[in-house]
Amino acid sequence: MLNSQAFLPFDRNVPHLIATAQNIIGPGTTTTAAFLTRTTFHILNNPRILSNLKAELNAAIPDPAMIPSSPDLEKLPYLTAVIHEGHRISHGVSHRLQRVAREPIIYKTWIIPAGTPVGMTPSIMAMNEDVFPNPKIFDPDRYLDTSGMVRRRKAAFNPFGKGPRSCLGINLATAEAYIILAMMFRRFDFELFETKREDVDVARDYFAALPKVGARGLRVLVRSSE
Repeated sequence: MLNSQAFLPFDRNVPHLIATAQNIIGPGTTTTAAFLTRTTFHILNNPRILSNLKAELNAAIPDPAMIPSSPDLEKLPYLTAVIHEGHRISHGVSHRLQRVAREPIIYKTWIIPAGTPVGMTPSIMAMNEDVFPNPKIFDPDRYLDTSGMVRRRKAAFNPFGKGPRSCLGINLATAEAYIILAMMFRRFDFELFETKREDVDVARDYFAALPKVGARGLRVLVRSSE
């Protein structure tokens, strides 16, 4: 790869290849795995949510052997609400992704000097009580009400970021979320096994949002739903 003409000359170096590999492996696997783990836990930990989700999936997918497309699954309101809430409770990337302006920035009555790192951790936005009352509770209904708050909640927390530096893998991650969760809960029945909330809850910032040291993660018993 260091000699490949597919790369521009200034990209053909070991540090660049290492950084590229880290971007693919880290954000492309760790965040999605954490989202699926925490979302699955909260679905199984709440019988009402589990029942509502399975009822919608059973009606939308009569044949469990069939795998619907991601666009078709995105039309399912309860599954979509579960995924939105799953992203929120998982925080996505918890690290403060700072930006540094080369020129001073004037915002209202404040002046931010040039060269000042400015950033916001998604964890703070995800747990904002003004937008998400009782933020530690997993509640997909936040995204189903008709009070006008749904749009504000979606705008207040975007796990993939916004603008030109937003996540490159947003479409792949979205498709994975819809297809994996839909087929898991359509084809199988799960039961939590010796798993507590503290085994999956966000407790550390390691760029990705991780549970506490020593957490055992999600463990389940699995059986076919047919």
